[in-house]
Amino acid sequence: AKHGSEVHYTEYPQAGTYATPKTFCPKAAAVTRGELVEAITEISAGLIGHDDKLFVDSGGSRSTNRSLMMTSGGVVHDSHSSNWGIHGGGQQTQGTDILHFGSGRSWKALNDLWDPKYIINRCIRDLTLGDDIVEAPSGTMKAFIDPGVLAAFLSPLVEGINGRTVAMGGSPLAEKIGQRVLDPVFTISDDPHMDYGAGVVMDGEGVPTECHTVVDAGELKMFLYDYDTACMVGATPTGGSRFYDMVVAPGETPHEELLASIDEGVYIRGMLGFGQGNIINGDFSANVSPGYLIRDGKVVGRIKDTMVAGNLYDLLGSNVQLSSNYDKPGRLPWALLDGMSVSSAGKS
Repeated sequence: AKHGSEVHYTEYPQAGTYATPKTFCPKAAAVTRGELVEAITEISAGLIGHDDKLFVDSGGSRSTNRSLMMTSGGVVHDSHSSNWGIHGGGQQTQGTDILHFGSGRSWKALNDLWDPKYIINRCIRDLTLGDDIVEAPSGTMKAFIDPGVLAAFLSPLVEGINGRTVAMGGSPLAEKIGQRVLDPVFTISDDPHMDYGAGVVMDGEGVPTECHTVVDAGELKMFLYDYDTACMVGATPTGGSRFYDMVVAPGETPHEELLASIDEGVYIRGMLGFGQGNIINGDFSANVSPGYLIRDGKVVGRIKDTMVAGNLYDLLGSNVQLSSNYDKPGRLPWALLDGMSVSSAGKS
């Protein structure tokens, strides 16, 4: 085996085909401490300039990493990576009303995502949409959800395809390979080789990673196994039992048009207490925070004391629309769901 920065696999014929140069890019180390402080200061000043009564919390970080793995099977792997991140947010308090807000970005290398103004504008947009508090709805209705909320809603799938969950008999998806488990709009992949993504060319046991399509047009295609869990069930290891970088294929309509198509519904920007229920089976309940009322295709105000609940497999199983665009640097679109159960305090 050659040591140093080269990758050598003694057991795998595709040796050398897994490293993508852009994945291991230490250029984030070029972010100086002064640049971080300048960006954080700009974010804080922008938010305080919008409203000097806000409690503002802004921050940033940078890191570089190097790891060397050597196995008894003869694998030697020397990897380098880096990361930067900036964020801003805080709390708005008006009497007994409290609104939490925030936005951030992180990446592996400097590019146009290094944009403090984006974070400022996203926070101000949330605050502005929440200026008017309106009566919360109750009943079954459409829900427009942010990419981050979609990630949470897909968590039962993430756990269900985990090789260890499958091997231990805890996955409700264990017998559903080849069956439709989500709406056909969903094609979901795991791409550990994406530029500036997770950047994992092999797992901790020396098994090379690959890009896998886990769900294709709603149909479950495979589970993800590391070497240990693959041996437990007699399967082939896939280079890890979890998603490295989940990618949901986009839909056909921009997210602004999806929102504009809603006669009446809720816009779920974030949630509190998600996980109350049997999440691996899809059952959930959570408080919407922040959340907004949509009427005639427009956000008309913020809703409070509002809870959403249901079964995620049911919600994601039919009548789903995905946006054609992503919110950088995400890999998930916005989504429009039908049949969300919404309840508010004082209503049934």
